[in-house]
Amino acid sequence: MTYQVGGTFSPSSITTNAEGYTNFTWTANSPSPSGACGGYTPVSQITFGGVVNNKGNDTATSSWYNGQIVGLSSFETNLLLAPTGETVFANGFNQYGQATFSSDLLDVTTWDPPDPNKNKFQGRQVYETISGESETVTVGGKQVTSTDTCFLDASEAYEAVIPFNQLPNGVTSSWNVGFSGASDGNLYGYDSIGYILSEVGFIRSHTPEILPCTTTLTQAMKVEVDLGVGYPDTQYITHTLSITINKSSIQISKDGVSQTLNQ
Repeated sequence: MTYQVGGTFSPSSITTNAEGYTNFTWTANSPSPSGACGGYTPVSQITFGGVVNNKGNDTATSSWYNGQIVGLSSFETNLLLAPTGETVFANGFNQYGQATFSSDLLDVTTWDPPDPNKNKFQGRQVYETISGESETVTVGGKQVTSTDTCFLDASEAYEAVIPFNQLPNGVTSSWNVGFSGASDGNLYGYDSIGYILSEVGFIRSHTPEILPCTTTLTQAMKVEVDLGVGYPDTQYITHTLSITINKSSIQISKDGVSQTLNQ
């Protein structure tokens, strides 16, 4: 069944320190096919009307009328809605000796719409950038913001790879929220953190006197908005990452969620 849809939007005037609103009316008519189908005959016209507060993440109140019945409806306008944090989960180590983590996006802002199904961010993208006040050093020919007592000078013969590889624009990795399907809700991952095992071996064999040593990085997380100019992506949390290399183990943590590999 296909309808032709048209409508109007009427924004309020702009008032300093006052939240605006937009009235809307949508009308669907000219159904095709218009005749009876499966025992049902489509209504010739249905009109939706309501108001949306302009904060960008409210629930709109609206009503509809099909020529016979009036009904109430609501919908969430969350194009600008951003997480307020994450719950981090440990997911073990990958084949390269890096710790993997997943995260569940949270929104605990009281005036935002509720999320009873835990999926309001599903389908969005989040990505990491390197952020913080610590020094910028060159490791393996790459710039990385870190504090690093496991420092590997770029002049070494071994080509080191930093705990996460920074791309030229500062973005390192991005993830789809609900990455494995609808059952994942607001979950994304996996985030792999750490030096690979061959690099750990290089540090242990070349500079055993510095062990244990720790590399600490900050990871600024942003959620994509994609609404064009004037709507920048939102940074919603900054994680602290640490990698500690001991003589016989590696400990990697993300905001205090730690994993240890005895190797």
